[in-house]
Amino acid sequence: MTIIVLSVGEVAACNHLRSYKFFTESINSKCPFKAYPCASEEDFQANRCLSCQQEGCAYMGMHADKNRPPSLQYVKYYLSTDEHAPFCEYHLQITIKLGQAGTFGSETGDLSLVVKGSNTVTPRITLNSSPMKLSPGSVHTFYVGVPSDVGSVQSVDFSWHHVQSITDPLHWNILGTRHPKIAVDEVDVFTVENEAE
Repeated sequence: MTIIVLSVGEVAACNHLRSYKFFTESINSKCPFKAYPCASEEDFQANRCLSCQQEGCAYMGMHADKNRPPSLQYVKYYLSTDEHAPFCEYHLQITIKLGQAGTFGSETGDLSLVVKGSNTVTPRITLNSSPMKLSPGSVHTFYVGVPSDVGSVQSVDFSWHHVQSITDPLHWNILGTRHPKIAVDEVDVFTVENEAE
């Protein structure tokens, strides 16, 4: 495990020494520091737990008393924070539905978008951490954290960047004669905290 010293007494890892910064931010922040019930950290990291389910969600920090699990019930809650202030994140669920076969073949690339909402515009968000295969008719869902509440989604500026896979020489574009493309049928953005599309 790599440990990076940020300042005296603060280390980048699972850092409980940073908890006072989270608590301080939670006092006046409109961002809810919402935590979701989940069986394990692995499930949370795999985005299987971004709903409040039957147990309800919890809140970290100043407003931790807003929701408590039923008495004598043990519930694990997880949330994500940014690496730097502001730490609290709002969560977006982004679903991209690609067009059917006949309009394009499978391609490899990176996906990104900008969400324009009634409250703010996000910076460009890269959705995948490594190039992914994009096949006709496929559906891809991503969960991302953003520092501000976007409000009601007004529009989305979606883009993709073709990446040549070394393992797929039939799709190489050495001479620039191929014009890789994908067809996108639908992009849905769901604001998790507001429970709205």
